[in-house]
Amino acid sequence: MGNIYPCPISGFGALRADDFSALCGSPFASDGLLRTQQKNWQRIGLNNLLLALFVPSMSPFRWHVEFKILQFKILQSWRSLEVKSLMKGSANYQVHMLFKKSGINAIGTSKHAAKAAAREFITTAGFRGSRSATWHEIGKQLGVHSYATADAYRDTWRHILQHAKEKFHVKDIEKLTSEHIASYLKTKVDQGVAHATFMQYAAAAEKLETALNMYSERFTRGKTYDFSSAIKPLRQSASKTLQHFSGHREYLHPEKIVDNMKNPVYKTIAELQYRAGLRVKETNMIRSSQLLPDNRFKVEGGKGGKIRIIDLPSDLHQKLEKLVNESGDRLEFKENSYRQALKEACASAGEEYTGTHGLRWTYAQNQFQEYQLQGETYEQAEQHISNDLGHNRADITQHYLGH
Repeated sequence: MGNIYPCPISGFGALRADDFSALCGSPFASDGLLRTQQKNWQRIGLNNLLLALFVPSMSPFRWHVEFKILQFKILQSWRSLEVKSLMKGSANYQVHMLFKKSGINAIGTSKHAAKAAAREFITTAGFRGSRSATWHEIGKQLGVHSYATADAYRDTWRHILQHAKEKFHVKDIEKLTSEHIASYLKTKVDQGVAHATFMQYAAAAEKLETALNMYSERFTRGKTYDFSSAIKPLRQSASKTLQHFSGHREYLHPEKIVDNMKNPVYKTIAELQYRAGLRVKETNMIRSSQLLPDNRFKVEGGKGGKIRIIDLPSDLHQKLEKLVNESGDRLEFKENSYRQALKEACASAGEEYTGTHGLRWTYAQNQFQEYQLQGETYEQAEQHISNDLGHNRADITQHYLGH
């Protein structure tokens, strides 16, 4: 039957929770919210409408119209309550609700497809005239597509709001301005963080701008956020003052490192990285359907949900096929355990550990030379490597090649 709530109109006794649900078209979340909603009846002037619903002489058509008006007003009131309460609470809660309610959460959808849609939207809208959309413009149209990125961004958002609270006494995430963002990023420059780390903070701040704009549009808050104008000069300053990675991450003796790995699965994963240039994420959860004829391999789980086909050395293709079959058609491993095994193998081989990505660097360096020995020009070899690695931008591949 549901809990009973007193009707604010004299003479009509009480209404049950499911009566509220019928009026609103969907169940309410909790009794507490029902009570809150009931208190707002008087405020939004529903008494007369409720009274009209009970007039026996009302025609069916008029009754239906009045009911729809009432339903609309209750829903509007409910949405107003929800929005007002959304940005109250701890920084952690506000960030959680912003990520949940804004529409920025795109985990499980294709980033590649989203980029294509954003590019078409920007071009069609005429933002750039006859010129192509920039990566920056496309990025501001995208949501967050991976769990790791979501965790990193939300962590930075919390720190930004905490910084604004401590320095500017701003407790509401909706009240953040470019001044607060600039102040937070400047503290990172002053702390002397690595340039790459600063760029991650800046990217998170720009995505916060996107989330807030999406939230404002979705809930008709009437606000527009622009943090980019404050972030750009700080990016330029950080590029000049913060330390850049100047060394090379490739391993000198990858074969020796692989030989030192005892676990056969980890050994094969390391080979996939340094002999085929795969990311760690692309080597996990491999299924038999990805192993194609003629030693080809369908790479899934790449950045942006992109799928690409690459050639594997025949012996590596056979090793991988054997492991996948033995694992029950899905080769799964713990990535942190793999990283630890690689670190120990590097120590045994007398090599400095530069992470799993160092194996991709090794592949890029070695294979680039191989393509040139096969007669390809510099530009052809660079494009070939870019395709192998699953890169969209040539400048990223040049970074791998040390150029």
